[in-house]
Amino acid sequence: ETVNHDLKVSYEGKEKSFTPKEFASWLEVVLNNSQPALQYSEQGYNTLQTAVGKEFTLATSAKDTGKSRIISSDEFRKVLTQWLSTQSSEPVSVPTKVLASATAANASLQAALDSWIKSHGSGYQVSVQEIGGSGRVAGYKSSQQTVLASTYKIFVAYAAYKQAEAGLLSLSTPVYNGQSIETCISKAIISSDNECAKAVGKYIGWAKIEEMVAATGVKNIVLDNYNPDGSFNGDKMGSALEIGKFLRQLQGGSLLNATHTNRLLGYMKQQVYRSGVPAGSSGAVVADKVGFLGGYTHDAAIVYGPKSTYYVVIMSDTGNNWANI
Repeated sequence: ETVNHDLKVSYEGKEKSFTPKEFASWLEVVLNNSQPALQYSEQGYNTLQTAVGKEFTLATSAKDTGKSRIISSDEFRKVLTQWLSTQSSEPVSVPTKVLASATAANASLQAALDSWIKSHGSGYQVSVQEIGGSGRVAGYKSSQQTVLASTYKIFVAYAAYKQAEAGLLSLSTPVYNGQSIETCISKAIISSDNECAKAVGKYIGWAKIEEMVAATGVKNIVLDNYNPDGSFNGDKMGSALEIGKFLRQLQGGSLLNATHTNRLLGYMKQQVYRSGVPAGSSGAVVADKVGFLGGYTHDAAIVYGPKSTYYVVIMSDTGNNWANI
């Protein structure tokens, strides 16, 4: 019996590969109907599960209460055993479940959010999750599609940096009134400059940006809202939950290299519209991107609090309500 392919595992759009050399020590040979067969040894499986848990910041045992999700051991063993028999090039998805302790923490956070919605009305979509720590999470209509307004500009910035890392564009290329892509990214994020954002989007291609965002595991983000003649065809759309997923990956450093991650987060920390989440987060550094268009008022933020880092995405269609946000 031999292993000839990398084992790929994935969780929430991120992927990790283990080479045959890496996981050879995790296997043992047994006789199955007098024929030799490979299987994971108990120690080998535990080692692999721990490695996967560390890679994706997941708990691997009920004692590991520092993380909110735990790998579902029995289910993971099944899919790994199936991979061993097929050695497919497709990644194995890591099955998880919520820790009981995290469930209680989530319920407390959800109750606080529900209370806020009850007193402020239902015209909101909210997603909040602790990044690291116990991973507490809550939401209200978080998967509901709504107009992105200027929150879409973080996706444009991501696509530009990602293409620069791949050598597909130069950030010094002028795209609008002699201003470079890098300059336009900074203006699009810091001051929410519309023309710069549109110029960079057009240069890369809206369909391409949409494709790149989807490749991160962030779903149902609509950015290509143009007809072939250049006229508008609807709005750029998305949800609080999916924007939150993007922010979590950005903060975790899995979307871009360290230089571009820090640069984009730096611009978000400098953005000038501070009446939303930053105003309500006294004592915390906030990296955020607002959006306001017609009756839509949004803020998508990473909050670096004194005890915890978390993202909070608040989207609304109730008009100019920065005080509420």
